[in-house]
Amino acid sequence: MPEAATLVQLTREVLAGHLPALVAVDDEVRAELGASYSRERWGGEEFEKDLPGKWDLSVLALGGSSEVCAFLVASEKPGATLYVHRFAVKPACRGRALGFTLIRALAQAGVARNLVRMALVANRGNSAALGFYRSLGFEDAPGLSPPDNQRLEAATRRLARL
Repeated sequence: MPEAATLVQLTREVLAGHLPALVAVDDEVRAELGASYSRERWGGEEFEKDLPGKWDLSVLALGGSSEVCAFLVASEKPGATLYVHRFAVKPACRGRALGFTLIRALAQAGVARNLVRMALVANRGNSAALGFYRSLGFEDAPGLSPPDNQRLEAATRRLARL
């Protein structure tokens, strides 16, 4: 049985202690999935960027010895929207329901802040990610989606009850 992960709010202080590991996880997932994860590399500057509500909403999953297993970076957007900027689960940590756990924790934080929807963009070529999001209740968002990507939205209250 895989060991349980501990969820930790991604504050500035936590980020300072885990920044190299976060960049390494992001690089590992990007190397594995290529452009279907992201065309852009996230380094320290991207993780450190201030965004509305980011330090209250973003979360890490830490495994044994405080290993970064997964992370979710999110912020508040206009229209009572919780926006997921970056989300990754380290390949060696998959199969532990960490993605589900992070999405639910984020939704619960969003409900507490009266945010009514969660939104994100997934690459149309990443069928595993699209299937995962849709299994949680995300639906195609109205309006234009960036090329090769699909905007998805779900109600935070529904996600918080998963």
